[in-house]
Amino acid sequence: MEKSLKLCITNGEFEEAEKIARLFSFQNFRDEMLEIAFDLENMQPYYFISYLLTDNEDQELHMLASEILSTALSFHPDAYRLAFEHAKSALELDPLNIEYKEYMLLFHRIPDKLLAYKAASTFAKDVLEQKPDSSVASSFFKD
Repeated sequence: MEKSLKLCITNGEFEEAEKIARLFSFQNFRDEMLEIAFDLENMQPYYFISYLLTDNEDQELHMLASEILSTALSFHPDAYRLAFEHAKSALELDPLNIEYKEYMLLFHRIPDKLLAYKAASTFAKDVLEQKPDSSVASSFFKD
């Protein structure tokens, strides 16, 4: 019987989980990882993404780590801070990605305001130049 991605991640069998993950398109892998993270409610899915990042520093993996931390695992201590660091890494690897800039605005809206006003303002302006219908960026200037 083949092991599932979720079971391998749960058991910390990351090499086996990586083999299974390679069978997915990135979008399907992302969706599966988010579902696993919500189901498990522990740090194992994040640890697995971190494991993948050790061999392949990739902006999509950094964004996935950030999404997992800021949604499914947001109740864990330092989850938003770690999510912010991964989002910054993704943006450093793909500095023209407008979706990443838009996502960064989340970190100005949370109570800890991890993203400073000046940086958030710059991101919001950049987003609105390329996506004038962005409600996230527009709301930044309305607050």
